[in-house]
Amino acid sequence: MTTRMKKIQAVSLALGLALFVGLIYSAGVGNILHSIRLVGSGFLILIFVSGVRHLLRALAWRKCIEEEQRQRIGLLELFNVRLAGEAIRYVSFTGPLLGEPSKAALIRKRLPMAHGLSSVIVENLTYTLGAILITLSGMALLLVKFTLSSGIKATGVVITVFMVAAAVVIQRAIARRSFALVRLMAWLEKTTGKEWFRAKSESVRVVEENIYDFYNHRGATFFLVLALELGAHLTNIFEVFLILRFINVKASFAVAFIIEAAMKLVNFAFFFVPGQVGVFEGGNALLLKALGLGVTAGVTLALVEKIRTLVWTAYGLLALTLAFRKDARSSSVEQQQQGGGTEAEMSPQGSL
Repeated sequence: MTTRMKKIQAVSLALGLALFVGLIYSAGVGNILHSIRLVGSGFLILIFVSGVRHLLRALAWRKCIEEEQRQRIGLLELFNVRLAGEAIRYVSFTGPLLGEPSKAALIRKRLPMAHGLSSVIVENLTYTLGAILITLSGMALLLVKFTLSSGIKATGVVITVFMVAAAVVIQRAIARRSFALVRLMAWLEKTTGKEWFRAKSESVRVVEENIYDFYNHRGATFFLVLALELGAHLTNIFEVFLILRFINVKASFAVAFIIEAAMKLVNFAFFFVPGQVGVFEGGNALLLKALGLGVTAGVTLALVEKIRTLVWTAYGLLALTLAFRKDARSSSVEQQQQGGGTEAEMSPQGSL
């Protein structure tokens, strides 16, 4: 991570924390704590529902792996690896730059790094397509169900056009096999003069070829993966619906749909803010206030979702620790076997 990026993250984190404190003060600490207490044992239900979402994404990821290699790794292992990667992404504040490659790295003994990384990218691209579909649907619901100012409507139109254009550009790049990443590596080598980029360009080409092959030749699997990703998005919406019910805020499933769709945009726009601290709470507060549900409900919704995220982050860190211990034990056994073999070859009995 560059020094400039670190500075941007440090400043955005400080601003986010200031915004977070201001929101807590505005909504009232007592009101927020009261609302959180209303959730009570409902936290167990929320953790279960979010677990279903992670399981759906793990299943989608497994379907992105080529069939002959899929048998090398089980669904539970992918579930744990996915959560380990998400934990790295959350606690390191690096976002997908470290979190996503780490998933491929954690299964490199079961799957070649290039194939593992391409499956991770395919899963994320398809998840993003699902997010675009959900966001566009949420925008349509917002325009139909609520009376909005001309400024908000214009913003909605601009966002819609941008998202559709982005989806079209990605689709065309895949259909034409543009090898954008390979070209980027060549440009970086030319710009920096470092041979490392040339050395890695062939692996990058393999990754891109796997991505293109998936979308161009595995149509039935693509639609199955997309259906699983949409199911994961729907569990997010159901979580929002449940949280609002738990804190005694009367809102329909359609309103929960709109809230989740809008917050996907906020998370995308402010991805550089570590943990979306302050931004996530502020976005929820402003949105729920605009929908007539209140600032306190918005802040509480965000905090409950953060608590749920922390629970699964703890699980992911545990899975990561166990994975490192397993790798360490495997390496130790291999070294002992190699050492034992060498000693046997050197001994008189071993030479017989």
